[in-house]
Amino acid sequence: MFLKNIGSFILSVLILTGFAGCSLPGGSSQSDSPSSGSTVAGEEFPVDIGDIRVNDAPKAVVSLTPATTEMLFEMGYGSRVIGVSDYCDYPEKVEDKSRCGSALQPDFDAISQRPVDLVVSAVPLVESDLIRFQQADVPVLVLERGTSLEEIHQNYLDLALAMEGGISGQAAGEEFWNKLSDQLKEAQALGRTYLESHETPLRAILLREMSYGMATGDTLEGELLEMLGFRNEAENDTNWLYPRENVAALEPDVIFAAEDIQPQEVIESAVYAPVAAAKNQMVMNVDMTVFERQSPRMFQTLLEMAQFAYAQEEG
Repeated sequence: MFLKNIGSFILSVLILTGFAGCSLPGGSSQSDSPSSGSTVAGEEFPVDIGDIRVNDAPKAVVSLTPATTEMLFEMGYGSRVIGVSDYCDYPEKVEDKSRCGSALQPDFDAISQRPVDLVVSAVPLVESDLIRFQQADVPVLVLERGTSLEEIHQNYLDLALAMEGGISGQAAGEEFWNKLSDQLKEAQALGRTYLESHETPLRAILLREMSYGMATGDTLEGELLEMLGFRNEAENDTNWLYPRENVAALEPDVIFAAEDIQPQEVIESAVYAPVAAAKNQMVMNVDMTVFERQSPRMFQTLLEMAQFAYAQEEG
């Protein structure tokens, strides 16, 4: 979510009085330290999001992580993005944007080529880089990877607030989130329909690595499996690792596997060949980056996973 390290923020303000750094072409003028959530009724800007203040609607945005780049483009703000990280690869339109390093090592020479109004990132910047942006009056919005749907929801809302202001942003963020939620609800409906004619839910696993690296009960991905109506075979385990000694109890009806794992490899493996999923060829490849980035593609993927599993059962 947004930048939480208030201690570092206060320290940065103290350092600014004597710190001589490289300037960046900034957007809005310097304002007093904002108080969280203090948007004035009836005004779009300035808007406060956690510890940062956005004084005006950003017209030139730099995104330093693939996750925030996807969010910006999918929410309709792509035309305002002037720079992206070296690792951004989606959507194709990012190929036309300037490359600006990464959140861990911003390319300030590239960023300084034109005025910047806002920097967004899915990971916190190191303090020295954060100070350079603060000196240039460029707000940095950090939307850390959510550990729950509520946190993911807040990330989308915070981005809309930063881009459109306190009133329009609130409405736009909620409208966009509702569209994503509709896909999840559609997927969940398939699971409920299945249970109307079956006594137990389908058993499923989400493989990140062969043979035992799967979404466990302490992961968001594991929770999402259960939201779709599946029983996660690794629900009682942790840290993306199913215990090798419990392999005899592993009996998934459907297997979702990362794209670098070939379905045939799963079906023919010594671990999975005996289980129902392999026997019935119920193995589906999934792009794991959508879960890491938590982009709108994640919700579409969840719907496709439900359609694959439950449509096959109906057939």
